[in-house]
Amino acid sequence: MTTPILVTKLNMPHNPTKLVLRPRLLELMNEGLNRKLSIISSPAGFGKTTLVTEWITNSKVSVAWLSLDEKDNDITQFITYLVASLRTLKVGLFEEFSEAFQNLKTLGLESVLTLLINEIATVSERFMLILDDYHVIQNKLVNDSIIYILNHMPANMHIVMTTREDPPLPITSLRAQNQLIEIRTKDLRFTYSEVLEFINGVMSLNLADKYISILEARTEGWIAGLQLAAISMKRRKDIVGFIESFTGNHSFIADYLLEEVLKQLDPKIQSFLLQTSIVDRLCGSLCDALFLDKRTSGQENLEYLHKANLFVIPLDDEQEWYRYHHLFVDFLRKRLTKNYSNSTSIEGRSVATLHVRASQWFENNGLTSEAIYHALAAKDFQRASILIELSWSTMDKSLQATTWLSWVKKLPDEMIKNRPVLSVGYAWALLDTGEMEGFEQRLQDAERCLKIASDEMKGEGDIQDIVVFDHEEYSILPATIATARTYYAVVKSDMEATIKYSQEALDFIPEKNNDKKGIISVLLGLAQWAKGELETAYTTITKSTVDHRMLIVLLAEIRVEQGKLYEAMRLYEKGLQTSIKSQGITLSHYFLGLSKLKHMMGNLGEAKRYLQQSLEEGKNRALPGWRYQWYLQQAQLLESNGEFDKALNNFHEAEKYYIKGPIPDIQPLYALKARTLIKQGNIYQAKECIRENGQSIEEEFCYLEEFKHITLVRIKIASFRQYRKRKLFIETIELLESLLLEADRGNRIGKIVEILILQALAYEANDDVESAKVSLKKAINLAEPMGYLQVFVDEGMSIYKLLLEPLVYETNPDFVSRLRLAIEASSSQSAPKLLEPLSERELKVLKLIAEGLSNQEIGDRLFLALSTVKGYNQNIFGKLQVKRRTEAVGRARELGLL
Repeated sequence: MTTPILVTKLNMPHNPTKLVLRPRLLELMNEGLNRKLSIISSPAGFGKTTLVTEWITNSKVSVAWLSLDEKDNDITQFITYLVASLRTLKVGLFEEFSEAFQNLKTLGLESVLTLLINEIATVSERFMLILDDYHVIQNKLVNDSIIYILNHMPANMHIVMTTREDPPLPITSLRAQNQLIEIRTKDLRFTYSEVLEFINGVMSLNLADKYISILEARTEGWIAGLQLAAISMKRRKDIVGFIESFTGNHSFIADYLLEEVLKQLDPKIQSFLLQTSIVDRLCGSLCDALFLDKRTSGQENLEYLHKANLFVIPLDDEQEWYRYHHLFVDFLRKRLTKNYSNSTSIEGRSVATLHVRASQWFENNGLTSEAIYHALAAKDFQRASILIELSWSTMDKSLQATTWLSWVKKLPDEMIKNRPVLSVGYAWALLDTGEMEGFEQRLQDAERCLKIASDEMKGEGDIQDIVVFDHEEYSILPATIATARTYYAVVKSDMEATIKYSQEALDFIPEKNNDKKGIISVLLGLAQWAKGELETAYTTITKSTVDHRMLIVLLAEIRVEQGKLYEAMRLYEKGLQTSIKSQGITLSHYFLGLSKLKHMMGNLGEAKRYLQQSLEEGKNRALPGWRYQWYLQQAQLLESNGEFDKALNNFHEAEKYYIKGPIPDIQPLYALKARTLIKQGNIYQAKECIRENGQSIEEEFCYLEEFKHITLVRIKIASFRQYRKRKLFIETIELLESLLLEADRGNRIGKIVEILILQALAYEANDDVESAKVSLKKAINLAEPMGYLQVFVDEGMSIYKLLLEPLVYETNPDFVSRLRLAIEASSSQSAPKLLEPLSERELKVLKLIAEGLSNQEIGDRLFLALSTVKGYNQNIFGKLQVKRRTEAVGRARELGLL
């Protein structure tokens, strides 16, 4: 069931017929269209919304309007209404967004926002998004979402915010980039001429200039204060006396004037205003439900207030929905509490009774959120608990856990404990919002209720205290509990528990509920993958009832992990054919997958072409995680081309888009960066990169640590080449043997090939060429039939020397010849050029640096003064264009000088 949208939140308020024209501000607003953001910031009553609506009326630019309220602090509701607002711009917008939005829990907020921005980019015309009353937003997630949109918004989009206080946005940065227009209190204050036009023109009071000056000075150009004063003066005979006595601290002006207005109204209208003030928006039938005086209808009263200019604002063209001015409704509610408090009110006029009536009306009209709000405001917990329980399933599916949790937390704990559906919903909401404390207790409460019910069926227990209203959810509660524990296990990275509870959930889910079974199957498959059970994971995911097009990437990646590159290629190509016909959202991911495969197979030209196609498709639409993976692939292609600095820059960009999800992180970003640093010769930085992320040789091996351990091997080989410490070599060989054993057990061909290559390089670094040739021959025999090539080429001249050995060449002459040609081409393209050759003495110093000797030790070996050695160091660093010894050694190896 789709959450109802209150369309009045998407409608621009209507301005009065008569307005004070403000060309100076309209011109400033027009200037803002060429920038990202316009902020109109001032205290209440300075005409922010009126200014925006006047500007829009005179503008030819399309508009998406969203009036914000406190309920929009729920991130799901905020995005739901944001999308609804943007949909008014273009027919068919966000058709594919809804599916991804339903998976917000799994995909993550940034991914969903990326998809939203991609959809916005398809709007061909220029438009502006108006966020009215942004000061009500206190949720960091909502604010961060706006920052993310600002950082990545298309050029045809402009955002306008009205707010009572500056939002926590990067205002300074936007100002420095000339991407911000600011209209503040000093701009919005009425000038003398504007006060004159308002008082004598709009309000028709015909005051003398001196009284206009007094009002301007007393109100400081505050528009609401002027309006309230004008309304009060209209009802007075002694206008001059009123103006002369019009004093008071600015913060009390509103209360003073509103008192003056309210006291002069008919008592029936006063009661109507007070009793209807409890709701944010008003219509005739809602007012009838709240105000039981039958002499006039709610609609008639609203129309009267509108015509009398008594702070009621129409929200639609039909003038069916209205709202009170914010200052006015605040005052009314304060008066209501004083006049109709629970302890002193007469029957039927207590504030709680009014809230119950509102709750009943909203429930009858399908607006459950508002119904719950008013039931809680009335402290009618029985009614609230029923509504909250019945809304859980729908709100859980529409990802509104934050709002739902805020409701259920207001219920007495004793009431929740005996409501099993409510308890499980509470547990899920805690999980969804990251509040793990109390999660297990809520599940145990539900399980206790289920046991009591089970015992009662056997005649052993008493079920009378167990309360259930959502019987459909109750019937599948064991499955929901097991699924919740599965989710919790995934969050805690407890893969054994994940598998256990996934299986338990599958056992409990009803036979016909294929959707839930499909999701559990995928989660179970991902858990099996994370354990290294690749074939089992592949089978489990294949059997899932989830749309197969969405699973192709998972299945192909598992095949890649198994070393079955050609099978992965066929999966992507098959998916590509289907997606091209339907222009599916998965198209960019298929191109990206093909780019990775072509790269592994050594076809860099094709890899780059597919990567570009992925970018073109992904700009408009892509699944979450695509941009992160795209930057990783771009970085690795640059690394293969010897452009290490550019590769590191792309890794840095990728980091901005990282989303932690259920898919195993097989190649963590920091390990990829460490590998590039090694190739740059920055061994120390590579070590730091690994150390900062808790990697050490003592860690117990598991599948998810495999890539990190192999990276650690690369660091050890590079360190051994530099320092020639025997201990390093032994540690390296021992670690390689352990890794080879585990990869062999899992039949992960690609990893076996890489480990064998590293084994060969380790032996070669230790001058054990015979052992190196044996390892390399094994790697070649495994790699060629599976399509691997680039894994050899990326090792460059280090592996090239071994490929020249007759014993290695004879293993597979054609394949070895291809490897040698590819390495030669790669080295000639990527090798950095030496601006000035090193002298013979500089080469000797460089070789001693590579052996790990200190400056003093080099001086002793070559009979040179310490200052002379330092001078040679500076010359060497300058010619190699480096700053440190480790960088000099790395660059020298790239140039073949060592």
